[in-house]
Amino acid sequence: MTLMHGLVPSDQPPGPVTFVHLTESCDEEAPHLITDVQTTPAPQCDSEMTLPIEQSLQAHHLLPSVLLLDQGYVTADYLLSSQDTYQVDLVGPIATNPSWQSRSRAGFGAADFEIHWSEQYAMCPQGCRSVQWYSNKNSHGQDTIQIRFAATDCTPCPVRSLCTQAATLPRTVRVRSQQICVAQEKARTRQETPEFKAVYAKRAGIEGTLSQGYGLSDSVAAATSGKRRRTCST
Repeated sequence: MTLMHGLVPSDQPPGPVTFVHLTESCDEEAPHLITDVQTTPAPQCDSEMTLPIEQSLQAHHLLPSVLLLDQGYVTADYLLSSQDTYQVDLVGPIATNPSWQSRSRAGFGAADFEIHWSEQYAMCPQGCRSVQWYSNKNSHGQDTIQIRFAATDCTPCPVRSLCTQAATLPRTVRVRSQQICVAQEKARTRQETPEFKAVYAKRAGIEGTLSQGYGLSDSVAAATSGKRRRTCST
C-alpha cells in the first residue's frame, strides 16, 4: 500500500495549513485503493504519524507486511517497534548522521568509535579509552548515553580538529541504546544495497495519485508505500 501526504486544498481564506496523509494499496495485480486518511497541522513531523497510521491500518485489518516510506517517516525507533509489535518491515531511507563530523566526511563521528556496551566504555579512533559513561536525555526526551574522554588524551591529540570543535573541552560522544544504534547502522547499510533500491523503486511515481485525487497540479506530495499481506479463504 502507498502512504503519501500533501496540502489540503481549500477555497476558504488563508489560515492554518493542514497536511493529509493518504494510505494506498499497491498490490501488483490489484487496483490501488486509498485505505486510510490522516490529517495533521503542517508543522507536525511526518515521523509522528508513522505509529498512528500503523494503528489505524491494523484496526481495519489492512496492515501490510512491508511498508515503503519516505525518509521523513523512518526512524530507528520505528524500525524496531514496527517489527516487534506489528511484524511490519519498514523500507525507506533513514536520515544520515547530522553531526558535523559525519557531514564533512573527514571527521570522526559516533560511528567511528568502538563502543563496548556491556563494559560501558568506548575507544576513540586513536586508541584512547573513555573515562565517563552516564545516562542522559536528548532534546527530544529520548534516552541517550553520554561518553566522555579525558582531557589529558584529547588536548594533545594530533587529530583533535577532526574530532571536536571545542576550544578546550575533551570529546564527548552521545549515542542511543545499543539496540537503536545497531538498527540505525543496519538501515544505513541496507539502503545502499541493490536489493533495497530494487524494492524501494516500487515507490516511484506514487505522487501522481495524490495530485489526481485533489485535481491539482501543485499539490505537495512526499510519499510512502508498502505491500499488503495477501490472504485467501477456501
